[in-house]
This record gives sequence, C-alpha cells and structure tokens, in this order.
Amino acid sequence: MWVDEEQQQQQQRSSSSSSSSSSSKVVLPGEPLHIGEGFLLGLNTYVDNGVPRASVCGVVQTVNRLVYVRALKSRYEANVGDVVIGRVTDIANGKWYLDVGAARLAVLSVAAVCLDVQRRRDDADVLIMRSMFQSADLLCCEVQKAQVAVKP
Repeated sequence: MWVDEEQQQQQQRSSSSSSSSSSSKVVLPGEPLHIGEGFLLGLNTYVDNGVPRASVCGVVQTVNRLVYVRALKSRYEANVGDVVIGRVTDIANGKWYLDVGAARLAVLSVAAVCLDVQRRRDDADVLIMRSMFQSADLLCCEVQKAQVAVKP
C-alpha cells in the first residue's frame, strides 16, 4: 500500500514538471510565436508580415486567450505605495532628482519634504535645498504618484 502511494506521488511530480516545462518557452527578440488562431497579442509582442513575434527575450505566457512575453530582465517599475531608496543625482527647479533603479529618475519636490516644525513653505525653502539633501545622498521615500514609462 505504501509503495503504491509513493509511486503515484512520483508520477504526479513527473507529469506536473513535464507539463510546466512545455508551457513555458523561452523566446528571443524577433522569434515567431507559434500560437493558434483567435489569440490576442499582449505585452512585448508584435506582428511582422502576419506572423506574431516576440520583441524581448523572455518567457511566453498565456492567460485565457491573451499571449504575452514576460521579459527575463527588466527595469523596476514603481507603484503607488512602494517604499524606495534613491540616490540624489540632481537638484533643480525646487526638486531633487533621484535614481531609484527605474527607467526614469524619480522626482522629490521640496514641498513634499516633512520638516521638523510645522510652517508655511515659501521661496526660502528652495534656496536652502542643498542644505537639506546634497548630491549623492541616499533617501528613503514612499511613491505617491507613478507615471507609465513611454516606450521610444
């Protein structure tokens, strides 16, 4: 009895591993996606002469009738509520520009900085920005607004 259960578990493991390896296929940019009729093309795909192709190196994923390519390596995309650590790269126009490892620089406005006393913010704050945070300083911030990166 115990041997039968163990053999069944091994068969289930081998069948599940073989089915998962056949469903995930790694493709290179420009490689044709071999999909049937009626599928919708999603992210990181394009059509060239009627043939659907991958635009990035990644794994082909299917959700219902949607086929897309999940990139193997991609840049960080910030979402509202994320806590990020960024390095100050530039200070201009009442803003600090932070490198958070995303495709674009993050922006921290001088009005968004919490000071130790409650007071009205004015133009004097812009003049003393460099005394608050200097270039190459590391900051920990919460993402309040995220914009979709536009592909060139």
